[in-house]
Amino acid sequence: MDRACWTKYVASRVMGVRDNEGAVRYLDHGNLPFTNEIIEFHRGKIAEREKARGRKVDYESVVHDLFSVSRGSFW
Repeated sequence: MDRACWTKYVASRVMGVRDNEGAVRYLDHGNLPFTNEIIEFHRGKIAEREKARGRKVDYESVVHDLFSVSRGSFW
């Protein structure tokens, strides 16, 4: 599949965030063709992080995770 074809699925909305164990999960899957089971799995893992950290995972969390990775750390 060429790059232009993937653009319609990503739609500039796909955002990844780390779960409580450090794995990357989809906070927003855009138009990627995932089953409801996959989407709910990712949401569940993000919910575990929210519970453990005591705060909602949001766009700010995405930015924080990206900067953490660029610094070579997770949190």
